Amino acid sequence: METNMNEVEKYRKAKKRIEDIKRLYAHVVLFIIATIVLWVFKGRIINYLLSKGITDEGFLHWVELNFILLPLIWAIVLIIVGIYLLRFKPGFIKNWENRKLKEFLDE
Repeated sequence: METNMNEVEKYRKAKKRIEDIKRLYAHVVLFIIATIVLWVFKGRIINYLLSKGITDEGFLHWVELNFILLPLIWAIVLIIVGIYLLRFKPGFIKNWENRKLKEFLDE
């Protein structure tokens, strides 16, 4: 009975970790798409602000700074979360291969 409960708990933890990693990958894809869109429309956004009569150099500099800082901060957060979730350590790939092999053999 005790072994069965341990197996259920291990399964729940593994399931949660898989869901967390899937969310991380979804955020990475969203980050890539958002950054590309941001950079593609950067010139248009600046031109739109200028066409509306906004000539405050400080504000325009702040807007341009946000085109750099937003993706940079987002990337740093993604890297930190990725390191935590994927638990990078020496031999990560080898350990992963061994775990997956054992997992498939157990099925």
